Amino acid sequence: MKKHIIFASALASLFALGACDYNEDNFPGFDEYDTILDVRSDTLDMASADYSALAKLSANKEIALSKDPAGESVLNALTQVGKDRFFTDVITPLEYLPAYLKSKYPYASDQSKVKVNYRVAENLPRYLTPLNAAKSYELSAADYKTIWGEGKNVSFLSPSTVGKIPTLLKTGKKDEFRLVKYAYSDTEPSFGGGEGGGDVEPTPSYTNIGEALTAGAGNYTVKGEVAGTYAKGLLIKDATGIILIYMNAVPAYSVGDVLEVSGDISSYKGQPLQFSNKAEIKFLERSKSFAYPTTPKTLTADDIKNYPNTQALEYVTYEGTLKVSSGSKGQTYYNVVVEGVDGVQGSIQYPALPLDDMKDQKVKVTGYTIGSSGSKTKYMNTMATSVELADGTSTKFTPIGQVALSEDGTYTARGFIVAKNAKAFVLNDGTGSIYVYKNTTEEVGTFVTISGKTSSKYGKQFDKSATVTAVETAAKYTYPAPRTMAAADMDAYVAQPFMGYVTYQGTLKLSTNKDGTKTYYNIAVDGATTAQGSVDNPSNEEELKALKDKQVVVTGYAFKVTSGKYVTTVLTDIKEATAASVRAAATRASDVAPNTFALYQYNGSAWKLCTESDTEAKLQVIQPAEYDRIGSEYISSADKTLPVYLQQSLPYAKKNDKYAVVYLYQSDKKEKVGADEYVFDGTAWVKTINSVPGTMTFMLTNSLWVEAKEYYNHSFNKVEVEQDGKAFIVNIELGGKDYVWSGGSSYSTIQASGYYKQARNTESWLITKPIELIDAVAPILTFQANASYLSGNSITDNIAVYVTTDVFEKSDDADVNKKAVKDRWETQKWVKLEFPQWPNSSTFIDMTTDLSAYKDQKIVIGFCYKSTTDFAGTLKLRNVLVKE
Repeated sequence: MKKHIIFASALASLFALGACDYNEDNFPGFDEYDTILDVRSDTLDMASADYSALAKLSANKEIALSKDPAGESVLNALTQVGKDRFFTDVITPLEYLPAYLKSKYPYASDQSKVKVNYRVAENLPRYLTPLNAAKSYELSAADYKTIWGEGKNVSFLSPSTVGKIPTLLKTGKKDEFRLVKYAYSDTEPSFGGGEGGGDVEPTPSYTNIGEALTAGAGNYTVKGEVAGTYAKGLLIKDATGIILIYMNAVPAYSVGDVLEVSGDISSYKGQPLQFSNKAEIKFLERSKSFAYPTTPKTLTADDIKNYPNTQALEYVTYEGTLKVSSGSKGQTYYNVVVEGVDGVQGSIQYPALPLDDMKDQKVKVTGYTIGSSGSKTKYMNTMATSVELADGTSTKFTPIGQVALSEDGTYTARGFIVAKNAKAFVLNDGTGSIYVYKNTTEEVGTFVTISGKTSSKYGKQFDKSATVTAVETAAKYTYPAPRTMAAADMDAYVAQPFMGYVTYQGTLKLSTNKDGTKTYYNIAVDGATTAQGSVDNPSNEEELKALKDKQVVVTGYAFKVTSGKYVTTVLTDIKEATAASVRAAATRASDVAPNTFALYQYNGSAWKLCTESDTEAKLQVIQPAEYDRIGSEYISSADKTLPVYLQQSLPYAKKNDKYAVVYLYQSDKKEKVGADEYVFDGTAWVKTINSVPGTMTFMLTNSLWVEAKEYYNHSFNKVEVEQDGKAFIVNIELGGKDYVWSGGSSYSTIQASGYYKQARNTESWLITKPIELIDAVAPILTFQANASYLSGNSITDNIAVYVTTDVFEKSDDADVNKKAVKDRWETQKWVKLEFPQWPNSSTFIDMTTDLSAYKDQKIVIGFCYKSTTDFAGTLKLRNVLVKE
């Protein structure tokens, strides 16, 4: 060791004395080694960290910004690659890998090669790129003032003003998306006092339903009363007509609710015009009364036979035998076979209540016909308002939604117990909900009948004298999505209460009456000026006491206002709010905080609320309430979170349903809008954007990383096989044919066949020109192939691919070529190449095999086709490549 030190010191002294001249004089060639060369030959398998680092690289951000400096859409697409861990047709490996390789291998020398294994999106939906480049926009206090006008201190939008959002957005680029955040309430604010007695926002302009139906498909805003419900949507009507809203979910509205509906109406498979589940629905008020039509149209056998031709939406009644069956996807069908009618049956669509007890019995169905479906057998789809035994022995039930809006009296109804406390329960049958002031032993989820008196002293309810009888304990009830009540909604509820499934958040406060015998559980909602929540007669008081003074999320049925301010609620759930949820609630309590997210798109002249057709898939924008539930302001692991979110949000999804989910995430501590597309496979939600493996080899040349060269390329597309000298054919045996391999100006491939009128004994080779693999790193042979006329055989009985290092070139003498092929066969100089799979149909597949064993050598590749009199399939080849 000491000798080395002394030598190093001596060298240092000598260098100090003589520098370069001394080196040259005393150590010839020494300066050639003053820089250590690092000629690499590596393989990089792109991992999550690599994609993330590539996306954050400043050099790559500069490339992205240079392509779209103003909109930053390409920069956002680059960010998305870091999150998704695959390249796209916007962010390609060829453009963005070189800068990353330069950062990863800073000391590599020229002639270094790196083979990069990466993933690239396959069939990326075109709309996802601009959607992932969307920006978010949150309405400010100034925005609300702009919409409502000076002098009105309103911190939310309402049905009459939400349509003004586009006026707040600056001009965009065509097809650009914007995620708009705003506070919203279903209830219009009232403006009283002031000069002139106050002013009121003008009533929105509505199209009469009848006019919309006459005008046909288009975008409309209508106002109507809920006339019927089923487990997939509802009907609304006004004085001029009635129309279906197909929500594809259990509606959170009751018959008698007055709604505003905005969106596109269209005809699905020739059925009556309807609003889709993309329609925007606003609750306006409750009617004072409701009743179904008293004189339904009685359908004859001929009426039912002809229904698929008329597709009328009307209130009818008909009789037939109820048939109950299960579909392949687990759904239950309730069809009605009508005597004397062939080819058409009644179909009770998605009933909210069980009907199995009437299976195979003759029933009388009353309700709205809403279109037909089916191919061989046609079905007259019916939104039933009642189904009873045709012999008149059934009990007459009044729908709960009708009971809730009827005069006090004695009624018999049936439904599910959907919420329960120490003194009462809530009953729901799909048409509405009602409070039953009666303690019962039946559990939540039980299907029951009820008979008794109703009163309206404390909100419509059945009195405790009512008789409750359990019918079925295992029946299935699906809750609708609860209405999220922000501070403004709570205040609005006090002015206009309704019975509905809701959720709200606030601080749980406990107090007692004067003698301490009763505890009150109230919820102080931040930002509400009047309203508070109130838990009605809880049966879980110890659990509630443990939550005292904590922020909680309440879910349940709000049904009345007490003491002029308490939104009284029968609980279905109460839990402590997460930290993120508390922060979000505090934010929403401010004047301009959002409780709604909506997606808008610029069509070239104006901003428009996004509909289903704008995204090539159904649209699902994750709302603030969902972020509260997951306990975060952002989605941090979309691939794990979104399938669960869709499963919970869309319980009635059908196989092949496709949704684009829009959500917020963080990158570089900045808020970003993300979007992924999912399809339901019948069991789970699967991301549609599949990434496939890709490989590219780069070489460092003049300090720049560039893609390594191809060594051989022949497409065989409309080219005579031997025209360009890249390949030639050697016929060993033709078996009476003129040729085996064929191609040319009328062919996009080259193909081989040993068949002419019959299968024949043939052998013919397609030979490449010599291919140099000098300095190759990881060369591969790749091509596309298909096969036909297999008759149950394998194309590998006809074709094999060989390589030889005993290279030869085409001769003008066919016999010389034939001898060259046969000689190498006899001396075993043809080595067979193996492939993972071969084609078994006329669909082209990619074929790839490794040629690394032949790097730094010259090779010839031969495609050998052989057939016999027993089998002669057809093989087609195209795009033969030898490359890194």
